[in-house]
Amino acid sequence: MIISNKEKALLAITVVVMLYAFIGISFRKKYDAFNTERRVQTEKEQLIASYQNLISQKTHWEDTYLTHSEKMPTFSHNKQVETYWSGILDRIASTNKVTIISRNINKEQRIGDVYEMAIECKWESNLDSLISFLYNIHAEGAMLDIRKLTIRPNKNKAVELSGNLTIFCAYMRDESISPKEPNK
Repeated sequence: MIISNKEKALLAITVVVMLYAFIGISFRKKYDAFNTERRVQTEKEQLIASYQNLISQKTHWEDTYLTHSEKMPTFSHNKQVETYWSGILDRIASTNKVTIISRNINKEQRIGDVYEMAIECKWESNLDSLISFLYNIHAEGAMLDIRKLTIRPNKNKAVELSGNLTIFCAYMRDESISPKEPNK
């Protein structure tokens, strides 16, 4: 079998084209991998910059923590805090004519130095009273945080609205505090 010069040229061109295609495909994979690595590196650099920014603000956050931690109630470790927070909730509710039908107090959870306890309530009220109630909860300070609130029309026509409310109470624990009253 004799291969002509024309066939040799076509074979050479085919081999060269296949080599270029192979190089192109492998280059594309490497290029995509390079871009992915560059994007990951850029994201990590941005994350490091944000962490450095937070670290540079350390004194500001420590001062803010000290300012607000003085306002946070502190209880001894053996003190039951459910009655304290229920009393505050009842006081605000009665002042604003909101009826607390039932409540479920969850166990406290520790988050760093701060403890948190959730109180789930079913309530009834009219709109004006509810707005005043929510405002007074907010005005009580950052130690009370409403994270879930459902409002629906009430079937009972005596009051307009009913619903559920989950309020989180934040406080600190300290062994050196006597179990009488919280430190405000």
